[in-house]
Amino acid sequence: MKLLPSLLALCLSVATQLVYAAPVDEGQSLGLPRSFKDVIIDTDFLSFTDDVGALAVANTLQNLGRVRILGIVSDVQSRFAVPGIDAIDTWYCNPDIPFAQSQPVTNQIDEVNNTAPEYITTLANPALFPEDIHDGSNKTVQDPLTFYRTVLQRAKGKSITIIGIGFLTHLNQLYQSPGGKELIRDKVAELIIQGGDFGPNFFGPGPNRAGYNLLIDLQAAKVLEEWPSPVTFLPSDVGRNVTSGQVLENTPKNNPIRVANEIYHKGTQIGDGSWDILATYYSILGIDEGSFRYGNTGGQIRIFDNGTAAWDFNAYVPYERRQHFLNLRQSNETVAQKLNNLLAFYGERKPACR
Repeated sequence: MKLLPSLLALCLSVATQLVYAAPVDEGQSLGLPRSFKDVIIDTDFLSFTDDVGALAVANTLQNLGRVRILGIVSDVQSRFAVPGIDAIDTWYCNPDIPFAQSQPVTNQIDEVNNTAPEYITTLANPALFPEDIHDGSNKTVQDPLTFYRTVLQRAKGKSITIIGIGFLTHLNQLYQSPGGKELIRDKVAELIIQGGDFGPNFFGPGPNRAGYNLLIDLQAAKVLEEWPSPVTFLPSDVGRNVTSGQVLENTPKNNPIRVANEIYHKGTQIGDGSWDILATYYSILGIDEGSFRYGNTGGQIRIFDNGTAAWDFNAYVPYERRQHFLNLRQSNETVAQKLNNLLAFYGERKPACR
């Protein structure tokens, strides 16, 4: 009987050690919901800073245990794009994320109508930013259709979220491939698209332009009218009103996200619209996180040959391929602060890689 107090003390000691040894959920300090998703990121990362910020948010949320990035698809043919992305992933301690890229590779360093200084060759310079791809022609980089089909075929039912912050070319190829429609229907939980401008247009007079990401390959974008999984749109007018990135000036000088923004803004104050960043944030954390609300209760997008898009509120859409577009539930400033919290999550230090 005299052993009981000693045994009890031992059990309490072990229990105490187990409690303190438990991993800390750093995401709780940001108010992040305890959710988890498997995602594929489909991006036109090349010369705009919102793609850069989107990758920063995705990598940080992976480090916080909210997401697993199964792969990143590059919609541009630049040989510098995938090495630049890999430099970001590597800085965030995620160097082994698989890639796919549009082929054949070219020396492209800029996108259409972008006059800002280019940062892509700086990020793709391994002397400045460690990465092991070096060139988009690297044999480890897959073609997008093969990549999509391989990942989806291996996935559990309705388990994959696709974050579409680029063009629709490869998603259309997937849909048009043999059995592609069924593969999407069975394996994709949700497709999120940054595109569709249902408010005053940023690129010219008049409302309801399709938006940059959809306009680049307009015929491919029409697949969204038939897409067999749920689709959610982050409209361009929502993204442009949320300014994020200013906090990058408080991060390490060798942070590739800061470097890209400083080059792009050419000495002016860092900060821009949050199109792709917002789409990525929603894609991973979902509607229940609290920043967003749906702007519709039914219908779907319509895309026209003249480059316009409209929401057909009267269209009948089966539940299994329901479509929504997002508005903000919270203020622009509140949501911007949430994005900035992730962009500068590591403060003045680099993420500590194990």
